[in-house]
This record gives sequence, C-alpha cells and structure tokens, in this order.
Amino acid sequence: EMDAYASGQWRRFRAFCVLNFDDPSDMVRRLGKKVEIEQRRSGPQVLQGGPDVWAVTLEQFTESVRALGWSSGYEDIIFPAMNVHDKEAISVEDLKWLEMEQRRQKRKELAKKKALQENHKRNKDVHIKGREACLADFKNYLRRKYGSFLRAWFKALSPDGAMILHRSEIFKACAHLGWPGDVRLLFSAFDKDNSGYVSIEELDARAAELLAHFHDFIMSKFGNASAAFKAFDRYNQKKLKQHEFISQVKSHGFEHPAKLLFHGLDRKEMKAVMMDDLLFLDRWKPPAFLTRTANPQAMEEFKALLVRNYKNFLKAWRHCLDQDSSNRCNFDEFDAACQKLKFKGDIAGAWRALDEDLSGYITLQEIDPASSSALANFRRWCDEEFGSVRSAFSVFDNSGDNEVNYREWRRSLRFYGFEGDASTLFYALDVERSGTLTLQEVEFLDEWIFPGANTTQ
Repeated sequence: EMDAYASGQWRRFRAFCVLNFDDPSDMVRRLGKKVEIEQRRSGPQVLQGGPDVWAVTLEQFTESVRALGWSSGYEDIIFPAMNVHDKEAISVEDLKWLEMEQRRQKRKELAKKKALQENHKRNKDVHIKGREACLADFKNYLRRKYGSFLRAWFKALSPDGAMILHRSEIFKACAHLGWPGDVRLLFSAFDKDNSGYVSIEELDARAAELLAHFHDFIMSKFGNASAAFKAFDRYNQKKLKQHEFISQVKSHGFEHPAKLLFHGLDRKEMKAVMMDDLLFLDRWKPPAFLTRTANPQAMEEFKALLVRNYKNFLKAWRHCLDQDSSNRCNFDEFDAACQKLKFKGDIAGAWRALDEDLSGYITLQEIDPASSSALANFRRWCDEEFGSVRSAFSVFDNSGDNEVNYREWRRSLRFYGFEGDASTLFYALDVERSGTLTLQEVEFLDEWIFPGANTTQ
C-alpha cells in the first residue's frame, strides 16, 4: 500500500532467491565472502560466529545478483531491506526469511501439482476451445451448403417447422446432413445456457430476430399465417415467387429484409413460398426480447432493484440470476428473476440492453463489469500459480479450518504475488458479510466460464 512498485520488486527478488539458492547459508556463500578471524577481531563488529563466517556487503550483493541473472535493479533498496540491523554486511541471520519463503513455495507447488493431477482446469479450457471450434465448423458447413442459417434451419435441421430442437433431434439432423464433426461437442457448444435444447436464436440470433419481426407482422396484420398467405396470393396461384413475396409483404408494411426472409422460407428450393412454409408461425411464440429494442433505463431500474434486495451485484448474481453457477443466465432465467423480484418494468427491453450482442445469455460482466473483471483476474492468477481456485484456498487456509479471514486473505495474496486489489476481491466474494471466506464461497470460480475465456490482468 505504501509503495506498490517496491513491493513488486521485493516479491520478485524473493522468488529469484527461491530459484537460485538452497538456503540462507548457500545464499551468503554465493553472494559474499568469508570473513577472516583477524578482520572480525580488529575491524568493526560486522557479525558474530566461528571462523567460517560469511557475509555480503552491498557492493558484493549488487555484483553477484546481477551475475546470477537479476535484472530488475533496486539493489540499493533491497539490500537495506534485508539488513535490518544496519550492519556493514548481512549474514545468514539476516536471511531467515528465505527459509519461510521456500516453505511457502513448496506448499504452493504441491498444491498446484495436486490440482493439475485432478485436471481441475486445464481440460476445461481445452474443452471450451474445442466447443467453439466445433460450432464454427458446423456453422460454416451450413452456410456453404444452404446459403443462410434460416434455410439451413427449415430445410435440414427442422423440416417440420419446430423452433426448438432437443438433443436427439440435433443428433438425427447431423446424421442426415452428413456432417463429420463431434455432435456431442456441438450440442454442448449450442446449449450455452444449459436449457437442454437448441433454439433458432442459438443458431443465429439475427435470423431469429428477423423471423420474430415477421411473426409479429403476420399476427398483428392478419391474425394467422393462412390469412396472410391468402392476402399475399392475389391470383390464387398457391405459391409466391420471390418478387411477389417481397412486393406483398412490403406493401402491407413489413420493413425488414424481405429477400433474406424469402430465401430462408423457401425450404424446398423451388424459388417459391407455399402456405405450408408459413404455418409454423401459428405455433411459434418467439421470445419477447427478439422484437424489443434495448431499454437502458429499464436495465438500470432492474440493477437498482438487485442492489436493494441483495446489497451487492455478486450476491444478486449468484442467488437470483445464476443459480446453477455457470456464470450464464438466459432470458427464461432472467424473466424468472424479474418475477421473483416483482420487477414491473420493461423486462424484454432491459434484457436487450444487457444482451447487446444477442448471444442469448448474459454473464456477470453485463451486470457488474468491475466485479467480473476482478474475479476473472483472480481465477486466472490462481490457475497459473496454484492450478485452481480450490487449490489456492487450501494454501491460504493455514489452520485447515475451512475459513480465511480478511487478514489471512490479504497476507496470502500479498505473499504469493497477486497484484490486484485484495480488499475489493475479498468483499466481493464475502456475499454474506461474515468477515470470513469459506471454500464454498470461492470454489464456484473454478467452474465459471468468463467472457473471452482467456482472462488477462
């Protein structure tokens, strides 16, 4: 807190010493020189001991650590920090901290080894990247084969017009398509909100948005799909070619891209849309947010209600929005949370303001970017230094009582080199305001999927 840069240099020097020296005796022997008996008797009383006494002066220290690879400087500050008795040279007695540092390092390495053996985090990162690559490959395959996601949905994935597909239906569709990828991995990539099914908005949110606008247009203007088709089919030809379809929907007030819509609805690739191609609209109830515009005011009202009920965003996120600890909340879960909170505002508008990219889900990042960033950085640091958050907590919990108080937390983070704000992080995690953290209050971070996957400090 007094000098963050000096603190960082001291921490790096301690790590340097752990890597380069076996113990305090090894350190003084490699950095300094043996003090002769005559020198100790006649000269200044640098230190006490037998004939084989070694000491390190500032000049020797500076020259030797640089020769060993220390390149961060600050020798004129580090040396006095070790020379607590203000002598001309330092000895083994001044370096007892190295033994403690080595014990800490050994404990950390053992915890990290155990965490990696359990594959706590590494495999999950690989799985995330594999899912994303699998989904991208499948989408490219559909786009090449069908030209648009709308046509792919109606022609290949859901020829009966269903707007959600369960796991078995996805498997059958992929087999029929002849797509050679991993279908199980594909389904997990699609089902980011853990709903157990895939909807058209999870395939392509913008296509779903267009279709939802068309649904609302049909229902508000004509009441049902049959009546709409009859109104468009002025010459009773039982089909609508592209120019007729575009002309008719626009003449009745549809203001969205009609050509793209036609291409998607022409599932039989006959360059015409039949009545049957529209009947799914009567059965479909598109999510309200697809046709709603973002309402930033409603979003702020919702967030204010969260704070009033839960005191802080992280507690609200974990107890109200993200009850399965996935760090993802879909619209259905959001709507349920609004009902629980008795939110009377524009629910769909608030959702669109939060889900700006129409991904179909939100994370803590959209609710509280500061807390999300702090937690992501902490999780990344724990993964790198200890192998997992659970493993890090086991190191912090010296007493083994499954509790770490604020003082222990702050000291541990400082000792092991966390450069973030330990205080902010502690109070973000201490959602119950008990003044202590338990393993159960932090281990959820190991399972969270943060936006961008690769977090940076």
